Amino acid sequence: MTALESGRYNLASSVDDSPITVNLNDGTDWNPKNYDNRDHGYVPFTTALSQSYNQAAVRLGMEFGVNTFAKQLQRMGIKEKKFHLTHQHY
Repeated sequence: MTALESGRYNLASSVDDSPITVNLNDGTDWNPKNYDNRDHGYVPFTTALSQSYNQAAVRLGMEFGVNTFAKQLQRMGIKEKKFHLTHQHY
């Protein structure tokens, strides 16, 4: 939702579902994978969304920032004040 609301993306936009490495606060690296363990390169936004491509979602999340993501969750009704994003939960 954040990507669409920003105006930078629309449903016809291409998003990158290639491997990504996220450096975590504890000094470790997180390399999210897709359910099918495949990388799909640039795909239409709608495909990434409908197929739940994790790498594309993480890449978009990193582009807009964790704080923006947390605010979007709160707008959607999530009551938690703190969000724990680790390599185990994505």
